[in-house]
Amino acid sequence: MESVKAGSAAVQWPTWVADSIQMGLVVVDLDGKVCLFNRWMVESSGLTFAQVQGKNLFGIFPELSEGRVGGALNACLHSGLPAVLSNSLNPTPFPLYSDAQQRAQGVRRQQSVRIMRAPKQDGTPLQVLIEIADVASAVRRERMLKEQALELKKLSAFDALTGLANRRSLDDVLGREFRRAARGNLPIAIVMVDIDLFKPFNDTYGHPAGDRCLMEVAKAMQGLVNRPGDMVARYGGEEFIVVLPETDLDGAVAVARELRLGVQALQIAHSISRHGGVLTISQGVAASVPTLSDTFESLIAQADVALYAAKRAGRNRVAALRGGAEVDAEIVPLAEPQ
Repeated sequence: MESVKAGSAAVQWPTWVADSIQMGLVVVDLDGKVCLFNRWMVESSGLTFAQVQGKNLFGIFPELSEGRVGGALNACLHSGLPAVLSNSLNPTPFPLYSDAQQRAQGVRRQQSVRIMRAPKQDGTPLQVLIEIADVASAVRRERMLKEQALELKKLSAFDALTGLANRRSLDDVLGREFRRAARGNLPIAIVMVDIDLFKPFNDTYGHPAGDRCLMEVAKAMQGLVNRPGDMVARYGGEEFIVVLPETDLDGAVAVARELRLGVQALQIAHSISRHGGVLTISQGVAASVPTLSDTFESLIAQADVALYAAKRAGRNRVAALRGGAEVDAEIVPLAEPQ
């Protein structure tokens, strides 16, 4: 070990440098025996330099021999190939801990490992340097960014007020299900839902009450439409759309009736309503077995026509559009108890 003079003190500079670095440094010879084990490694492993000096690294840390670190170290020892082992694939290869509590709990440092041959100097044997960095802060930051990205994705796909799928998500799902129905010659239905006299409700009870109303109606519908693959989405304002894959018109009408009764059962006071003084919904139902040339927008348009038929017929009811995309399709308000 070389030394340099600093005033009257002799400093063993390689050891001083190694012990000053805030990462793990291990040097092994070509037989895998430890030549250097810096202070960071001593503190993190709980082992002293005397315990590891001249010992085979795989004997000190047997688990390394079976992992990616062992393979990379052997490749570097025998072929000189350097390696960088990322934390994403090798999060905690060495049993290293930030403090005694973490050691007792078995919570290892998050690590990134680099392995390379040490430069050969005149008369010195070949050695391999292993650098171990604690990347816990980077891992936390990456996790936080991923969580933020997921939250942004959620916000982009769901309506902030009701928690239902939003228009963008609706278009994606409905387009995908429409194409699947066309390829498989399967029926698909939608129910367009509109809260009756919602503007007068807002004017009478105020916008906070209107928001609560939207949330309650959304929750009620979501609870009634729970078949895998079905979707309830907020279409805009007080309008919602229910997507029902592999469902014919009669099946969709049955679902719509359940929704109408379920919302009415909420007993949300609406003094202007002519249906028992409670809030109600009107619904338009459309279904088809689409071809590859059809678009889901045409099905929405049919449901919209049926919805306005239900409103013209007195609200708080379901109407279905029969006849597919024909211009003279018949509007059929379905008789049901009010």
